[in-house]
Amino acid sequence: MPRKKICKIITGSNLYGLATETSDRDYAGVYLPSARDILGLDVYPIELIENEKLSQGPRNTAADIDCKYFSLRQFMRLAAEGQSAQLEMLYAKPQHHIEPPDHHWQTLVDNKGLFLSRKTFVPFVRFALAQATKATLKGENLKFIRELLTFIPTLPVSHMHEPIRSQISLKDKAHYLGPVKVEVSMNEFGAELLTLAHRKYDTGASLKRLHDSLKILESKYGTRSQSAADKGLDYKSLSHAYRMIFEAEEMLSTGTLTLPLPDRTRDFVKSIKIGMIPDGLRWETDIMQRVNHLEHVLAPQSNLPDAPDWEKIEDLHASILLSQL
Repeated sequence: MPRKKICKIITGSNLYGLATETSDRDYAGVYLPSARDILGLDVYPIELIENEKLSQGPRNTAADIDCKYFSLRQFMRLAAEGQSAQLEMLYAKPQHHIEPPDHHWQTLVDNKGLFLSRKTFVPFVRFALAQATKATLKGENLKFIRELLTFIPTLPVSHMHEPIRSQISLKDKAHYLGPVKVEVSMNEFGAELLTLAHRKYDTGASLKRLHDSLKILESKYGTRSQSAADKGLDYKSLSHAYRMIFEAEEMLSTGTLTLPLPDRTRDFVKSIKIGMIPDGLRWETDIMQRVNHLEHVLAPQSNLPDAPDWEKIEDLHASILLSQL
């Protein structure tokens, strides 16, 4: 039998109930490998990608369509490991399906409890903390880049071909390039490196080369980063952090996941996404307190099993694949 797509689900903000007019339309699905894939010598792909680029420019807009189909094996493995994108698909409602799902998908949904465990929340928390860090980091990075792009052209033209290190100064045991505090280190070959926006530059390179590189880097930052640079916070990343924490809280407390997000949760996350942080909310402290509560209260008290039932998951995987032979 040929490869068979068993579901196609709209994901992201449209799945959570957080979509706006400018939201991208992202889709994900699952496919069954063909009999030749299963029995043949070649390794079949873990993902199949279908993209439809309708807008102009390098970045996606709401007009563009991305769809990623996971192989059944990859999907089940990621779901059992607690990866949010795969687990969320199992809790999608009928209105989230772009095409009628195959009966094999319904079999997975009927057995979605196999994939949940007390370990499920760990990837959710890691992602949430990464997004919380990203909420401030992206804006800070772009702010530093813009400060240097303003500073370097103020130097005499003759300085533009001098090495970067010629403009690095030491103040209060910290290194500065113009107005920007930077990190200077040595690599294993003894070369001095400048770290800026998570990128490393040889301090022996010219200031002109650095300026040209930063101009290219600035152009790669999207409107979210530009907004974060202006306001000091990437609200969309922060909304992702809260959404993941709320999902982890629900799974550990109830053993299920509600999508779209419950009204109260959705309203809070949506307000964060558009930059309306509730008065008095110290989000850095609040997120860490919620993570601590997940780890030390909800996880130990959860009725979920300690780990996924891998044996039953593998049996389910095998039974579905047998239908392709």
